[in-house]
Amino acid sequence: MNKAFCDLTGYTFEELKTMDWARVLTPPEYLPMEMEKLAELVKTGQPVRYEKEYIRKDKSRVPIECS
Repeated sequence: MNKAFCDLTGYTFEELKTMDWARVLTPPEYLPMEMEKLAELVKTGQPVRYEKEYIRKDKSRVPIECS
């Protein structure tokens, strides 16, 4: 994590390091797609790119691209 990630999510570094931020920040409707993309990464060893949203600390959502 870095300052940009903290700014993006609205959480401090201290808050993020004590939570399962990958699950807490990801809306439930994106979890199946994300698990599929990560399984593809493990299977092929090739980078995958996908879009989803994070739920910020203030409960607003921000679109992100993962790679």
